[in-house]
Amino acid sequence: MIIYAKCIRGSQIAQNHEEFLLRQNEEYTVYCTGETSISKIEDRLYCVPLNYIFDCLKYGDYIAIIEVPNEKTEYPKNTSYLSSMISMNEQKVLRIIKAESREAIDFVADNVQDQSCITNGYVTPWFNEENKRYFEERIPNYMK
Repeated sequence: MIIYAKCIRGSQIAQNHEEFLLRQNEEYTVYCTGETSISKIEDRLYCVPLNYIFDCLKYGDYIAIIEVPNEKTEYPKNTSYLSSMISMNEQKVLRIIKAESREAIDFVADNVQDQSCITNGYVTPWFNEENKRYFEERIPNYMK
C-alpha cells in the first residue's frame, strides 16, 4: 500500500488532543498525531505519495504521515508530484516527523521499496551537509 504524506510548519503542530481542540479556530490547519484535521471553509487538504515528500519541503519543515485508504502498491515514477497529489476534506495524521532528520530519511527509505522513484527535491538546498550525505548513503538510487 502506498503511504501518503505532507509537509507542514512546526507552528501547525499541536502536542496533544486538548491543544488540538483549542487551536481549531486558527487561520491555518492544525495537525496532531492521532487526530483528524478538517479543511477550512474554502480550503482543501493535500498530500503526496511518500516518494515525493522531499519535493514538498518548501511547504514546511515537518512531515505528517496521512492515512489514505488505497489499494495501490506501486509508487508513481517519472511524473511530477503535482500530478500524483490528492486532496480531501479531512486528514487523519498517523505520525509527524522532523523533515531534516535521519528518522525522516529512514522512514522514506524503509517504506518505498523502489528507491529509484524517490526524488531528492529540496534536500540539496535545505538539508545540512551531514543530512545530505546521509540521504545519499541511505537512498543511493534516488531519482535525479
